[in-house]
Amino acid sequence: MIETNLRIVSAGTNLRLPVRYATVKTAHTTSEAMERACNLLSYHYGVAARPVPGRENEIVVLAEGVFSPIRIEDESTTITVEDSGKDASALRLSDTIGRVAVPALVERALLAHLPAATSLWRLDSPRKWLQKDSFVCRQDIEAYRRFECSGLLVDGVGVAVSVDVSTAFLSMRRLDYYFADALSPQEAKRRQELFSRLTSRQQGQKGTLVYRVGSMTRVCYFEKCSPGQTCGRTPEIKIQGKTYSSLFEYYAQRYPDAKVGRDEQAVLVSFQGLGQSVWVAARFLQVRVMNDSLPDSLASVDKISPAERVRMIEEFWSALGHTPFGKVPVTLIPGFWRPGRERVMTVSLPEVEFSNGKVLSPPGKCDAASYQQHFRQRGEMLESAGVQHLPMATDRTIHCAYPHGIGEEAAKQLAGDVARALSKWSKVPFKTNLVAYNQLTDATTRLRSSGVAGTVLFVLDDSPTSYYDSAYHLPGWRVKRVTESSLQKHFRYLREGVRDKKTDQMNLRKGWQKWDRYVQMNALGVLQLMDAIPYRIATIGDYEAQLAIDVGYDRRHVAMSLLVARTKTLSPSFRIVTEVQAKTDHKLETINPTILADMIVQTFGRAFRGKFDPLRSLLVIRDGQFRGEEKSGVYQALLKLKEKGFLALDAASSLAELHKTSQKNIRFWERETESKVVNPLECQAVMLSANIAVLATTGESTLTQGTAEPMVIACEGAGELLPKVVEAMAAGAQLNWGSPGVAQRLPIVFKRTDEELEVRYAQEIRRIA
Repeated sequence: MIETNLRIVSAGTNLRLPVRYATVKTAHTTSEAMERACNLLSYHYGVAARPVPGRENEIVVLAEGVFSPIRIEDESTTITVEDSGKDASALRLSDTIGRVAVPALVERALLAHLPAATSLWRLDSPRKWLQKDSFVCRQDIEAYRRFECSGLLVDGVGVAVSVDVSTAFLSMRRLDYYFADALSPQEAKRRQELFSRLTSRQQGQKGTLVYRVGSMTRVCYFEKCSPGQTCGRTPEIKIQGKTYSSLFEYYAQRYPDAKVGRDEQAVLVSFQGLGQSVWVAARFLQVRVMNDSLPDSLASVDKISPAERVRMIEEFWSALGHTPFGKVPVTLIPGFWRPGRERVMTVSLPEVEFSNGKVLSPPGKCDAASYQQHFRQRGEMLESAGVQHLPMATDRTIHCAYPHGIGEEAAKQLAGDVARALSKWSKVPFKTNLVAYNQLTDATTRLRSSGVAGTVLFVLDDSPTSYYDSAYHLPGWRVKRVTESSLQKHFRYLREGVRDKKTDQMNLRKGWQKWDRYVQMNALGVLQLMDAIPYRIATIGDYEAQLAIDVGYDRRHVAMSLLVARTKTLSPSFRIVTEVQAKTDHKLETINPTILADMIVQTFGRAFRGKFDPLRSLLVIRDGQFRGEEKSGVYQALLKLKEKGFLALDAASSLAELHKTSQKNIRFWERETESKVVNPLECQAVMLSANIAVLATTGESTLTQGTAEPMVIACEGAGELLPKVVEAMAAGAQLNWGSPGVAQRLPIVFKRTDEELEVRYAQEIRRIA
């Protein structure tokens, strides 16, 4: 039986909330300012409110009687909230505004009650609340359990409240430790290197910090720490029209209980939304440690099994007792929501086609054991049959750049074994070229001088800065990063074996197995960089092709990936191409519709060359939401594609949105018995409405740690459109070329756009630096 992490409000679809309308006065009336006003009302005054759609300066407040004006003194602005004087009213789910506002108000009521009812504290978002104390601390890093809450509407059921559990990592020490004065040169260097390790892997940023003083917690970004810069020696500070002679005076007046001294270390940071950097006391700052910066000892503590997740969420609700929404007269139905069978969709795994006509049939049974065997056989069949397609123009040399400190033996073994694996799969010989280096630029210079851009296994230190540098200096090259630590560890397994826990002896056979898996993982990565097709599926649901549209993390690039999969009598029968272009306006995520249309046509031009048959169906999927006039850009492109013959004149086309991560944090699992909870089977989905579904492409058969993380799929259209889109997304995820034995979370088109955008982002960060 499928069970979700949703709790349903007991009134169901008949829920009725008493509300008042209020006006908001602030210096800058923007949607962000209105949202911030509602967040501050919730956090500081326990008032549940949300902006009214389509009404400027107006919010709806969960209240029965007229409320007194509220004046909020924020660090960056002053906000005044006043009752509008309109008659009291009630919102229902059947109302146009109520359908949007009621779930949001229920959510805000819960969030507003949390500070008074629990010891949780908020970080980064009004929806994210951390436990007071860390549950583990290793290597100067503390791990905190974090609860993420949201409200949503489930059609035909009512308002649901989602609570999920994740993990946040903070430095154990404050910044006054890392930049303390009066240290020996050796100790000062050690502490600053530790600070660099904790912050240097954060996507090229200067370092994300958490600022905590009084009841305020804000995320900010490290700018600099100057020797001798203290709170008493900073320039004067102006906040909300008031001037303070120094940072010391500011704390003395605004936060006297903090007892900040004149000689305390000050650090320059930047806050999102503020136009300039500001000085703050170093002891109020901790490093927000990202997952990429975690040591091995903490790498798995954020992996929470379904049973453990259920226990934690149940404890969260138990702590709130019978009044989780405070004084708001809303109650919850006991237990988690279990959707009926008509809402649960299971997408069957497809037939997988390998080289020389070899075919792997779908699992015979719909259970975890059969699925696990099927995924294992994908890897086995790739070994025996080989890749289905390797471009004829592929360079047959595998370059391997490695630092002298690693030693030639390990690099030679890796490069040779990867080349042998590629030769076996492709049935063509590959050779290797070793490039030893002391400085990274030595290697990139030698590689560029070797001729045409090719493929390189680049052995780098663990810092992503090195990867950024290698990507920047090798434009056009296919760079497969290999970390020094991983190569050394696995080469040691090969030479010395792995300690057997049962016999307490070194086991060479297990060491060889670990090395073989390591080689295969890197060889499969190289294979994809070469645009090879290890295996294919016959179709991707009811569509002959799917086009993914994605915008990079920094909004500086747009990526598209087009996958064609259809009957072999048509040309092309199977193809995948990916395009990346610079984005003209990186301040907004919205893509210019004309540029979007041109890029779509260009992508099709790459995929359809020579003689081709037009597509009869196409699914266009946007990562996140279609914004601005993007849909009109897609429609322009569809007309042009028909004019050029890429699409048949009567071709069916659909638009959908894929949310890789969602603020709603919906999870689901399989409850086998009242005491046993496991992950769902791969490719199961839950329909929340006629237009929204959550799809889990990973699951019980291959997910060995953690809980399946579903994706949210949204589309517009009646009838069977949503199930068709869900099926197409699940099918696209079956091209798990990077790890055939394990289910893949993202459809291949979005995996490709993510990878390409990561490379462009690395190059952009290096260029700016």
